Amino acid sequence: MRARAALTAALLFASAGFLGLTLRFEAAARLVPLSVLTPLAVLLTIQLVRDVFGSHGSADSVARQPGPADHAEAGVVGRSGLEALGWIAGLGILTVVVGMIAGPSLFVLAWLRRRSRERWTVATAGGAATALAFWLIFARALGVAIDAGAIGPLLARLTG
Repeated sequence: MRARAALTAALLFASAGFLGLTLRFEAAARLVPLSVLTPLAVLLTIQLVRDVFGSHGSADSVARQPGPADHAEAGVVGRSGLEALGWIAGLGILTVVVGMIAGPSLFVLAWLRRRSRERWTVATAGGAATALAFWLIFARALGVAIDAGAIGPLLARLTG
């Protein structure tokens, strides 16, 4: 139960950090991240309260004593939780470094290739489809200013 609360707290901390970074964006660019991160922070806070103050003496836990298989499974769940946290952090880092279009596309490419073990053609198509979807939704439909990431100004200086 402590590992679950720690993972929820880490996710809440990460989303609060991203929420803080979003406040630095101009008004039009912060609309979508705020509309996603605010409910996420609220839901993670509710989950953290449930993890910390939830009932530990439920009927299932009293009726059945944990065995060796449960302890082995708990270690696997803990590792998979940390792996999920790593993927989520990777998405945030990629988005900050390479921008709002390229970051999620590279994330999808990496996820499909590494985690789902898809062929390169499928992973590349997934990344390209993600880039196209983000561009169509955010740049064209919503008119949001697309952040070029941390390397955008550097590339502009090198090319111009």
